[in-house]
Amino acid sequence: MTNYDEYSSDYVPLKSENKSIIDERDPEFDEKEDYLSDFTPFTIEEPDFIEDGPRDAYADELSKGMRTKASSKATRKIIYRFIRWYGYWVLKWQEFIKRITSRQDKVEERQKELEQRYDEQISGNTDISEIIDARGGFKTLKGRLDDMQSKLENLNPTESVFTIKHNQNELVPIRVVTGINGLGVSPLGKEPTGLGGSEIMEIPSKPVYLSRNELSVLVPLKYKMKDPIVTRTASNEYLLVEGSRTLIITIGDENKANVETTI
Repeated sequence: MTNYDEYSSDYVPLKSENKSIIDERDPEFDEKEDYLSDFTPFTIEEPDFIEDGPRDAYADELSKGMRTKASSKATRKIIYRFIRWYGYWVLKWQEFIKRITSRQDKVEERQKELEQRYDEQISGNTDISEIIDARGGFKTLKGRLDDMQSKLENLNPTESVFTIKHNQNELVPIRVVTGINGLGVSPLGKEPTGLGGSEIMEIPSKPVYLSRNELSVLVPLKYKMKDPIVTRTASNEYLLVEGSRTLIITIGDENKANVETTI
């Protein structure tokens, strides 16, 4: 018997094998129960999630061949192919996990940096509720500041749009109203907001008296005009048009007005 035909000292024979192959190794082997003797059918069924789950055609062919091929040569080839197939996907998963881990490390590093910056920014605040109170019911502090800015642009008369010289020799009052696509701006019936355009409304205004016979008209930033077209519609009333917006400015007493205007 050659070295390749010798049985290992750990070899456990089938019960059907000839006792002569192990007589020299263990004369009392017959008295033992350590035979490979389970020839009952393998009855464990495949779980439904395997059958119903994602399938790989190549793996299916290997498993089918493992079950049906009778020759040891074919079985060894199937095992070889399966190990190669398994090794490929293990390496692919290792590569994928490595990329995900790298991204996660970068995310955690970024998160740590943001948390550190946040801690530094609020470290000087003794009470974070001050920031919440400053919102004044708005979701963010920026929202409240934007609202305040909008109100300032709509309510605070700071921009000069018209300078008027008159002969009333007094500090005359003024009134300014505005509208969009008003009469004289768009053809009748063609206004986007209907006949006559949008509703005329009075806006905050402020006179700056340059003298008893000259004043400058201030309006909120939202209503400022750069180069309006001016039309005198009454002795003390002027229509300013720029684009689709109009301003109507009325000064003092119509019966006294003899006005020289300057833009």
